[in-house]
Amino acid sequence: LMSAYQLRYLDKIPNHAVVNEAVELAKARKKGSEKMVNAVLRRILREGWPDIATIKRKNKRDSIAYSLPVWLVSKLKEEYGEERAQAIFESLLVRNKASIRVTDLSRKEEIKAVLEASDSPLAVSGLVKE
Repeated sequence: LMSAYQLRYLDKIPNHAVVNEAVELAKARKKGSEKMVNAVLRRILREGWPDIATIKRKNKRDSIAYSLPVWLVSKLKEEYGEERAQAIFESLLVRNKASIRVTDLSRKEEIKAVLEASDSPLAVSGLVKE
């Protein structure tokens, strides 16, 4: 799994080095497993990654697309309905703002300027930064 992640998302290490290292780790861990590791990684390199859209079960597809366990996907859909649950899943992939609570309000403007933050719409003692 670590090597598959490296192949998919990291580009500093050449593919052949990733496969070789995975094979060596598999060999050290369990004799004979290196063949399977080599075959799986080489197949990924040869054929590319499967398309998520080909997964027939909707909950499984959403689970993989949004990196959530299937049980949580099912529960959110059951609780909020398909449309609202989908909006929740998509919101998980959006980078949130950082919220800062200022304990010494006399220094709030100074901290706001240094951090280049803006006032929180929710709390007087809060600042928000993108």
